[in-house]
Amino acid sequence: MTDFQPSNALEATLLAASRGEDAEPFLERLASDPLFVPAQGDPTADGDRELEPGEQVALPVFEHEGRRFVPAFTSLEQLERGAPRAGRYLRASGADLASIWPAGHDLALNPGGDLGVALPEEDVRALDPEGDLTIGAPTEEPEELWERLRAWAAGEPAVLVAHRAVVLPAGERDPRLVVGLELERDADAGRVLQAGADALDRVAAFTLVDPRAEDPLGAWMLEHARPLYVRAPA
Repeated sequence: MTDFQPSNALEATLLAASRGEDAEPFLERLASDPLFVPAQGDPTADGDRELEPGEQVALPVFEHEGRRFVPAFTSLEQLERGAPRAGRYLRASGADLASIWPAGHDLALNPGGDLGVALPEEDVRALDPEGDLTIGAPTEEPEELWERLRAWAAGEPAVLVAHRAVVLPAGERDPRLVVGLELERDADAGRVLQAGADALDRVAAFTLVDPRAEDPLGAWMLEHARPLYVRAPA
C-alpha cells in the first residue's frame, strides 16, 4: 500500500522489496530481526516471550488454497491488524523460526495486515545459517513435468529463466522437487510463483532465484544445472 509507514528496519526493507528494489536486505533483516507469532495456549494471557535456544514449540498453522502456512508479523502493529484476538505471541528471529520450521509449511508474513507476502518453505529454511539442506539433481528427470513447465513459462512474460533442483531438509527422508525462477525486476513475484506451482499441480515447490543474492539453493541451481527454460531474446 502506498501510504504504508514502516515502524522498523525490517518493514522498511520489505517495503523497498515490494517496490522492486533488491530483496537481499529484506531477507537479511528477516533472518535477524524479531518476528511476532501468535502463540498457542491461554488466549486470555497477554504478553510475549522469546523463543529459547533449542526450544521446540508448536507453531500456529492455517490453510489457504490447499497450502499450509505459519503466520508471522513484522511488528506488533501488524500483529494487531492481522490477528487482533491473539492475546499472547512468541517473539523470534526468522533464523530461529527456520530452525524449528515444520515440514510442508510456507510462511505467511503479515496475513491480514499491510504488505502481506508468502515465502515458500525452501526460502524460510534458507534463513537459518546453521540449517542443513542437501541439494542435488533429480535421479530421474520428470521430462513430462518439465515440458509443462516450459509451456507455462513461455506464456508468462515475467519469467526469464527456470531452474530445477532436489532438496532434502535435515531429518527428512523424502527429497522435494524445487523450481527456481529468475523474474523481470518489476514482476509480482508472489503471483508468478503461485501460478507456476498451480501449473504443475504443486508437484514442485517454486522459489525465486536472484543471481546477486547469497542463497545456497539459488547458487547451486546457477552453478550446477543447465536451465530448464530461458526466454528467447525479443
